[in-house]
Amino acid sequence: GTTGDKNGIDRVEIEHNGELIVADLGAATKATSVPFTAEIFPATDGPVTFTVTTYDLQGNSTVLTRSF
Repeated sequence: GTTGDKNGIDRVEIEHNGELIVADLGAATKATSVPFTAEIFPATDGPVTFTVTTYDLQGNSTVLTRSF
């Protein structure tokens, strides 16, 4: 995925069905477009919920949740 903040990104956390995964931040040329990756193995049965939380350098966060 990609995330960004005008002052930079501290970290991205992904919660997958209750399991916390800290994403790896990639190299970015702009603070407003920071790539991130994480190795996730979805459950084979039942619903899946992902919650992605991005933290900026001041500790503010933005949360996005998707279920399928």
